[in-house]
Amino acid sequence: MIIRHGSRYPSDGDREDIDKLLTKLNRIYSASSPFRYKNLTIPWNKPTEWKNAKASELSQVGEIEQYNIAARYRARFSQVFENDYWNKYYYFVTSDKLRNAQSAIAFAFGLFEGKGPVASSKFQPVAIEFAGREKDDKLLNSYKACPRYEIDVKEHGLQEVEKFMEGPEVKNVTRRLEERLQLKGKLSLTFDYVEKTFRLCSFGVMNRDDYTWCPLLDDEDMKECEYQADLEAYYEHSYGN
Repeated sequence: MIIRHGSRYPSDGDREDIDKLLTKLNRIYSASSPFRYKNLTIPWNKPTEWKNAKASELSQVGEIEQYNIAARYRARFSQVFENDYWNKYYYFVTSDKLRNAQSAIAFAFGLFEGKGPVASSKFQPVAIEFAGREKDDKLLNSYKACPRYEIDVKEHGLQEVEKFMEGPEVKNVTRRLEERLQLKGKLSLTFDYVEKTFRLCSFGVMNRDDYTWCPLLDDEDMKECEYQADLEAYYEHSYGN
C-alpha cells in the first residue's frame, strides 16, 4: 500500500504566514476594541496544541485516522495477516518526515492490536525504515531529489497558476474578505492572506471540529481557494509538468 500521512498541525510555512496575518489584524483590532464576526473574535489566540506540536506534526485526529484505516484493512483482508509480525513479512517505509513516521506507527498499531508481546495491551513494536534524506529520497520524495525540478517546475513551470492568481476570481475573493473583516482603508489583503484564512478554517475543522474562521469565506470563496490549490498541485506535482 501507499498511504498518505494523517491530519497534521500547521507547517513552518503555515505558521509563519498565519502569524503575519494575525499580527496585522491584532494591530488593527485590540482587546479593548475587538472585531467580531459570527463566532470569531479578533484578537484571536492560537490553540494550545499549536504551541506544543512541532511543525507539521501528526495531530491526534491523524493518529486515530491511521489506526482506523488499518483496523478496517485488517478486518477486510484478514487472510493477508495470517503471519505474526516479523520484518520479513511486514515492511514499513516512510519519507523523512515526523508526521509520516508517526502515521506508520499508528497504522501498525491498528494492524497488530492485541497481537504483540508488550504489556497487558499486547502492543506490537514495528520497525520503521526511512526511504532517505529529503534531497536524496528517490522513492517517496522523488521530485525533491531531481536537480531539474527547482528550475523547470518551481521557477518556470507555474505560469498557469500565476495567471489565475492575477485574474478576477482571486481579486473578488480578496475584496470580499477585506469587506467582511472591515479592513477598507486599514489594510489591503493579498490572496496569500485569503489562503491562510482558508487554512485557519481547515486546520480548525480538521483537528478540533472548530469552524470559527470558516464564515469569513463563503462557498464560492472556498471553491476558489480549492481550485487554486488543485491548480498548483497539478503543475507542481502532477501531469502539468
